Amino acid sequence: MEAALRFYEGQLGMRVSLPETVTPEKVNVAMLEAGGARLLGEPRTGAGGHPYVFVHPASTGGVLLELIPHQER
Repeated sequence: MEAALRFYEGQLGMRVSLPETVTPEKVNVAMLEAGGARLLGEPRTGAGGHPYVFVHPASTGGVLLELIPHQER
């Protein structure tokens, strides 16, 4: 997790806040501040039942960015 957080902070400029260990779940978690990007609506369910949301092009240099959760193959 430390290497991943260094990447997000150093390469993507994201700030890490609230890192903690959730002992009952046996996981380490951290919140990353994404800079308050403007979303287009609320997350919705799309193809294959996967949730998605779009980031407004004004927040991404003119590119319509679609965010979806990582799906294991």
